[in-house]
Amino acid sequence: MVFEYFDPAARTVAVAGGFNQWNASARQLARDAGGRWTVSVKLAPGTYHYRFVVNGDRWVEDPLNSERAPNDYGTFNSIRVVTE
Repeated sequence: MVFEYFDPAARTVAVAGGFNQWNASARQLARDAGGRWTVSVKLAPGTYHYRFVVNGDRWVEDPLNSERAPNDYGTFNSIRVVTE
């Protein structure tokens, strides 16, 4: 599964979720010259909640994914479903 985020001004972007125990630095995305950040993560079938961590401290929803669910912090987690 590919996670993608766009922010030309970001210094770092990571993806954190149930698949990596919400570790804010475990899955760093790579930036291209235009400011597009991507990482490929192999996930078993299931439903996964996640957020992007920008510059190490700003947790944001996936702006490219409208599937979301409320979390315990009064915000939302993005959701991805892996079928195979």
